[in-house]
Amino acid sequence: MQVETADLLSLLRREGKACQESYGIFPCSEKLGGSVFLLIVYSYAFVKAAQLLLNGSELLLEIAHPGIVGGLCLPIICTIPDAAVILVSGIFGDKETAQSQVMIGMGVLAGSTVLLLTMLWGTALIVGRCDLYEINGHKYAREKTLTKGFHLTETGVTLTKQTTYVAWILVLSVLPCIVVQLPQILGAPALSRVFVIIGSVMAFLGFVAYCVYQVMTPWIQQVMVDWHRHRYRRSHALHRAHIYSRQKRWGDLLLNGEKLLNYEVLRRLFHFFDQNGDGLLSERELKNFIKTIGLTHDSNIPEGLEAKIWMEEFDHERDGKLSLVEFEEGMANWLNSSKLGLEFRYFHSWSAILFIYSFFVQEAQSSLYALLEDEEVHALEDTEDPNGILVTATACLLGGMALACIFAAPLVDTIDDFSRASHIPAFFVSFVVTPIATSSSEVISSITFASKKQKRGISVTYSQLYGSVVLNNTLCLGLFLAIVAARGLVWDFSAEVLIMALATMAMGCVGGLFTTIPLFMAFGAFLLYPLSLGLVVLLNQFLGWH
Repeated sequence: MQVETADLLSLLRREGKACQESYGIFPCSEKLGGSVFLLIVYSYAFVKAAQLLLNGSELLLEIAHPGIVGGLCLPIICTIPDAAVILVSGIFGDKETAQSQVMIGMGVLAGSTVLLLTMLWGTALIVGRCDLYEINGHKYAREKTLTKGFHLTETGVTLTKQTTYVAWILVLSVLPCIVVQLPQILGAPALSRVFVIIGSVMAFLGFVAYCVYQVMTPWIQQVMVDWHRHRYRRSHALHRAHIYSRQKRWGDLLLNGEKLLNYEVLRRLFHFFDQNGDGLLSERELKNFIKTIGLTHDSNIPEGLEAKIWMEEFDHERDGKLSLVEFEEGMANWLNSSKLGLEFRYFHSWSAILFIYSFFVQEAQSSLYALLEDEEVHALEDTEDPNGILVTATACLLGGMALACIFAAPLVDTIDDFSRASHIPAFFVSFVVTPIATSSSEVISSITFASKKQKRGISVTYSQLYGSVVLNNTLCLGLFLAIVAARGLVWDFSAEVLIMALATMAMGCVGGLFTTIPLFMAFGAFLLYPLSLGLVVLLNQFLGWH
């Protein structure tokens, strides 16, 4: 592997004539093929960084107050990938280099905002849509019901009132964008630096205000806590049943690294607790099953309430009893939801690409798997170990931050090299490519909640999207403006900031004015993405905004 890596580095050095290796170790290339390959590699590293940061923040929610973690920690943590690229694009090199590369930072900022409010906003609407029905002249979504397919006006989503409040906060977050545009509007370019400084201060103050709002109203984080605890309870029930089956010497219930169910063992469990032999588990028999495997001892939930939860999720016939088929399907669904969660959140490391990337990801993952490892001694303990969760969360957060900080400079340099090789402006490359990597955590989390087709879940999805854009318009924009002011760079970003403001106001007003959103609006959001890119080209290339 070392020989192959050395050959790759040697090849890239021969191809690259003027590019410089970041930190003296990361390869670069001025050839189109080489820069494309490196762009994929470094973007993938950012995907992993975003996922690790999301994992760590979710684990923190398990053991800390959701208002403090969600209001103060998560906003900063979630912006680290974007902030790292923005920071690196403007602080290194001489003034001329910074003026050129800072456009990459603006591309990431604008691209992330537009991507979240258009493509991801519309995708969430499609995934989370339900049938709409009318009450007193108003339409509402019927949860978990979809019989009308892709009907543009008869399917959609209904959001909570709190989500509309976040949408209006989103609209207010464009104020710094408007302030920095005033010299352009007033025809006084000499005042650009002054207004950039004012806009930066306003953006940071807006970030503080949003954090205070999050701390005072932590409903979004509380929903996430409830969801993760519910998923843990499912996984814990499977592990308890697995341990009980082994104690009875029936065999392992979970096979192949806990990815498959042993249906023979599952049927033995079912028939063992079917005391009257009628082929059905009554609520009383289900309570006995839950109590015998020791589930309520850990969860502190009475077996009666736990049994009702099981009945609600397993009993599709709604007859108050579980058939063998319902029991098998329910347990399989629980295992799949737990397995998919892990597959989404913890990918295997790509150690063949870069040793540094592999090191941080593997360290964080090893801590995670150590925490979740199925050992009978740990499974028989009363509760989760908060210290173990804290160690895992810290490993994920440190790994994610390290990846973002280490790979930010190589990513920016590679975008610059690719731009020169392909003759595509660096802004468009960073606008399209980089946000996909830096926003991957929001994509996974948002689609997961939307797919539940429930009012609460889809409201969390849109609140997360709006919140992420608020952070872009406050913390990230404030950082970008501070760099421009501190380095004395020429303000040449009016078109880019304008599309951020227009997309934010358009989708913020939609979210604030409508609690029920029909499906056709998803395609309007999709259309806004190419229109935003086209507007930048129009303003800069044909109307002379540069």
